[in-house]
Amino acid sequence: MWDTGFRATANGFGFENYGGDFPEGNFTAADAAGFWGDAAICATGSGESCVPKPSAQAWIDAANAAGDGGHCAGFTVAAFRLFDGALDPAPLGAASTPQLERSVPVMRRLALDFTMQFLSEIYAATVEGTPLEIVQKLQKEKGPVDIGIYAREGGGHSVVGYGLEDLGNSQYKILVYDNNWPGRENAIEVDGTKNTWIYSLSATNPKEDSGAWEGDAQTKTLNYVPRAAYLPKGTGYGLPFAKADSVLRLARPANAGATGSTSFSLNTKNAAGANIALLLSTPDGKTVGVGSDGVLQNDIPGATIVRPKGSVQRRPAAKKFDPGNKVTLEPIVSLQPPVISVPAAGAYSVAITGAVAAAAELHAVGPGFAFAASGVQAGAGQTAGDAITINPAAGSVNYAPAGAAKPILTLTTAGADGETVFTLGGVSFEAGQQLAVQVDPTAGTLALSGTGIGKDNLVLVATKVGNDGTINTFATDGIVLAAAGSQVLDFGAWDGTGAMNMGIDADGDGTLESTRELADEPLGVVLNDLGTAAQIADGLAASAAYMDDADTASFLAALAGAGLSADQLGGLLQDLDEANFSAEELQAFVIEAGLANDLGVFAGFAQALGLDDEEFAGLTGALGFDGAALETLNGLMDEQQALEDSAYELARSDMDPAEQAAFIAALGLTPDQLGDFLDFSDLDGAELAGLVTDLQVDPQELPG
Repeated sequence: MWDTGFRATANGFGFENYGGDFPEGNFTAADAAGFWGDAAICATGSGESCVPKPSAQAWIDAANAAGDGGHCAGFTVAAFRLFDGALDPAPLGAASTPQLERSVPVMRRLALDFTMQFLSEIYAATVEGTPLEIVQKLQKEKGPVDIGIYAREGGGHSVVGYGLEDLGNSQYKILVYDNNWPGRENAIEVDGTKNTWIYSLSATNPKEDSGAWEGDAQTKTLNYVPRAAYLPKGTGYGLPFAKADSVLRLARPANAGATGSTSFSLNTKNAAGANIALLLSTPDGKTVGVGSDGVLQNDIPGATIVRPKGSVQRRPAAKKFDPGNKVTLEPIVSLQPPVISVPAAGAYSVAITGAVAAAAELHAVGPGFAFAASGVQAGAGQTAGDAITINPAAGSVNYAPAGAAKPILTLTTAGADGETVFTLGGVSFEAGQQLAVQVDPTAGTLALSGTGIGKDNLVLVATKVGNDGTINTFATDGIVLAAAGSQVLDFGAWDGTGAMNMGIDADGDGTLESTRELADEPLGVVLNDLGTAAQIADGLAASAAYMDDADTASFLAALAGAGLSADQLGGLLQDLDEANFSAEELQAFVIEAGLANDLGVFAGFAQALGLDDEEFAGLTGALGFDGAALETLNGLMDEQQALEDSAYELARSDMDPAEQAAFIAALGLTPDQLGDFLDFSDLDGAELAGLVTDLQVDPQELPG
């Protein structure tokens, strides 16, 4: 009764949905510029040489973080484009969609298309209704659609709806391509009499499947977006970021006012079991987000909630899916909390809760202002964790940790002459301490005040990107946050060279009693003062695109002596890729860090760095590796890849700790291999400790 010609086997991808396991597949400024145009995205350059505006980079970072729970909406939209010829598979590496591999160019395209769901035009085009109404409306569509299915407790998934079967007696099947299960024709079953729907891949009787997606006329957990809403270029959409007179957002209501909206999102780092939730509150007690009871709520006028369609389905065993076998799945778990859009004017208290204590990454992207914080702690037992209050219109943030924390904070602001991005870190906080930050782009000032801190030097990196494309970066670790009063950085008066002035208000009365000069220090040295490899990576995120040759050289020199493991070094240099370091710089770094002295160490570094074949050949040739060494090295890297693949499959499974331990034990790994495997598996501290205990391994025997 409705058939678009699309077929899951002929027009779907041959590989499955994935989360944040492949950061090299995040979309870049070049991808965004290809969609929205260089003028909208780039401060300088174009194409692969695009250097993004800080506001664009803030949005790109937030959008990529939202995909850490899965990229299913990207699979759906890209499959549309490939099916009707709007996207050519040849430049992506194959003649047809099923032949495409999970390569970097393909993943970058999927990541870009994943972000489409957060645009206001897509939000406005979404077709809602009861299950029976959805069936009736589908019959009027001319092409395949993006069907959204949602769990009652939250969490969304996207599948391609391409056909409809009328089974009689008001029973229907919506035929779908599900990117979690490639190579299989699936269907959503709709009971028009009861006005219910269910989507099950497992039990012979779908009603017996505890892992099924399902809903009824009241839940409103089934909707779709028509193919026509997904345009080939961004010129048909409002910019997802802009300066203060426009809109900077991930998602906003279609009728947002001139002041625009700010979008709040959390990257939970795939901590599905933590059940992390986000709730915003206004000073007058209105709220939007997920309450302590796990129910979505919204009584803030103009606020919207977008549940990301990205869920990765967990597997009953760590092995590839066999389309011919029925399987029993665990209940759906929301991997990424909803994206919440609120009017930019006003202050919002941010509450982050979890079933267990866990860390998350918070993003707030609004008109002329963006904020990000890594290492934010969610409170256990669905109680509040770190307390954060953000006033986007005022450019202010107040951060008060619930316990020991060492976060990396990033603020982006837009002024008349350009944009500035600040990275703050290096301070170890304790419960009861807090940091207040306020940026004023008109006055060109950044005010810092602390409560009860009085220790640790604050690492601060400020990059000014002018409207004329000039880029200047200032770095210092010479700010000591006082226990009272405030310090005001005069970044507006800084001309791009030399010291920057900072005013001191020692008694907190609003008057600057004195001024001191802060020396501009080598960026690489300052970034390496941030702490761990993960903290350095978080701090690097806002700076990498703007590093010049001197910045890169100082960073590599400091990193070589930082005492990090080979795979940590490789991962950091992959994050630094936007700095476009040369082959000569990379060769010198490998030698300086002693990475070429042991082929096993170099294999871990090279695997994490992710060089392509040409780059790998150039580096190993420059290092003088002979044929025998290359053969050994390739074998070691194949072993590393096998470990990564096994760890990835383990992460996709729903095995309990004992089953996980049995699976790992069966691999017969050496202590070094086990250490690498556990690193690749990205387990949190509690899971890792439990596995080590179950495996009866002495932690002292494990590397790192």
